[in-house]
Amino acid sequence: MAAKRAPIKIKRPGALTAKANAANMSISAFARAHENDSGLTGTQARLYLNVFKPANAKRKAVTKQLKK
Repeated sequence: MAAKRAPIKIKRPGALTAKANAANMSISAFARAHENDSGLTGTQARLYLNVFKPANAKRKAVTKQLKK
């Protein structure tokens, strides 16, 4: 049996979105531009690209199938 992973705890939800909006960029574009940064912004960008973006794509695909 696979070991359970600890849930991801986000200290400042919406912080990456606020940074992207301040830079007049989409969240995805901002995350791609900053994924190699060190520090908090880089960590937030990598978390978005590896966890949230694939989850959103999967959710959209399931919703699309349900609407058919």
